[in-house]
Amino acid sequence: MEQQQSMNPYDLKIRIINVLHEIGVPASVKGYLYLQEALAIAAADSNAIFHMTSAIYAPVAERLETTASRVRKSIAQAIEIAWDRGDLDTLKRYFGYTISNVKGKPTNTEFIALIAECLRLQMVPERTLPL
Repeated sequence: MEQQQSMNPYDLKIRIINVLHEIGVPASVKGYLYLQEALAIAAADSNAIFHMTSAIYAPVAERLETTASRVRKSIAQAIEIAWDRGDLDTLKRYFGYTISNVKGKPTNTEFIALIAECLRLQMVPERTLPL
């Protein structure tokens, strides 16, 4: 039975920061910090996205001494800014066909779920076929 290795918290934090910068989330908005925490939670627990308020917004709010509502609103604002200012090719690379001019920016849940999935895939060690 193969054991899945997990990324240490420091490496995960570095990857999250790199992704947020690459996507175009400005570090000067509160949503940037909230997204860091939310992505760390979602990357560690893939079921957290099914319970955004209780499993993501509330713990982030508690850690950063604010409310779940402010966390949700600030994350939405950060995503909107990234969508308006971010590089289209980078956004397409992360979000693929889930983005379009008609559909607009992703919801908080869509954004966090897709980025967390990318982070989880980076945590899985490369596999090689037996010879």
